[in-house]
Amino acid sequence: MPLGGLWGTSHRGEPPLFPVPGRAGRYGSVQRHHTGCGLLDLTEDFRHERELEVGQRPSWADESFKDLDQEVRQPIERVRTSPFLPHRDDIRGFVFDVTTGRLREVAPA
Repeated sequence: MPLGGLWGTSHRGEPPLFPVPGRAGRYGSVQRHHTGCGLLDLTEDFRHERELEVGQRPSWADESFKDLDQEVRQPIERVRTSPFLPHRDDIRGFVFDVTTGRLREVAPA
């Protein structure tokens, strides 16, 4: 992506907090996740353990996932198809490898 506006997202792919206008009105969006994420392969056992610790079953969904690349592609598609975002021409996704420090681009679906 050339220098210009960039929209970033949170860990779970929620929309960005603020847009940054780019040169010549160009905008972009970056979706990113990282290896070693605690949500990878999280099981129902986690919720059960919290229930045993606290005495109450968690009411929230754990939102775990098994496929890191797919977890990056999902918000790319959400941004790409959103009628609320006027600039959807440059959307890219990456996985940051916490071991090597490398950033790997994920091809869109």
